[in-house]
Amino acid sequence: MPTTVANLQSLLRQLVRVSTTDGRIFIGTFAGTDKPLNIILTNAEEYRIHPPDDLPEGRYVSLVMVPWKLVASVEAPSRWLEENEQPMYF
Repeated sequence: MPTTVANLQSLLRQLVRVSTTDGRIFIGTFAGTDKPLNIILTNAEEYRIHPPDDLPEGRYVSLVMVPWKLVASVEAPSRWLEENEQPMYF
């Protein structure tokens, strides 16, 4: 089994943080992927960081599909607090 698929399967039904190349962050329950590996999250919230004040602006989006080409990283909660851990890149 390829490493990417094994990593994705280990995240099923877990809370994850998906950072995108356009500056958004999605936090939600990992529900899976489709064939082109777009990330599907349930019970998700979307956050945007606005440069002048750097305060996150969030909203509840429920179900979201994050296009694979926009995914910068996918992180599990245990990695959020550990400064020495690197995000899981696929």
